[in-house]
Parts: sequence; C-alpha cells; structure tokens
Amino acid sequence: MRVLKNDFMKYAQDEEAADDQKVTGWKYIHGDVFRFPKYKSLFAAALGYGTQLFTLTVFIFMLALVGVFYPYNR
Repeated sequence: MRVLKNDFMKYAQDEEAADDQKVTGWKYIHGDVFRFPKYKSLFAAALGYGTQLFTLTVFIFMLALVGVFYPYNR
C-alpha cells in the first residue's frame, strides 16, 4: 500500500510528468491482488452459502409480494 500511496502522491504533483513516467507501483502489488486466498475452501463455502441465503431471501420476499402467505386474501 505504501507503494501505491507514493505513486499517487507523485502523480498528483504533476499530471503531465506522470504520463511520461512508467507505472511501477502496480507491478509491486499485482502478486497480492491476484493471489488465491489462504483458505480457498472456506472462502468458497462462505460465498456459496451467502449466495443461497440471498437467493432464498429474495424468493421469499417475492412470494410475500405476490400474496402467497395471506390465505384470507385468496
């Protein structure tokens, strides 16, 4: 993050000079940005469970809007 901060400070001072310089900060952090998480299986399980929970919640709200849960209105 320090490299990015230094690059942003350098580019903020002179935008014209920044166009001429090589972008080097992203080369230092690209390994951290595109690396696999430490616990891949736990991340995948949490992502899958979150997706299922979100889908179920949206589906239940849609059924409530249609009126399925109100038996006296049928």
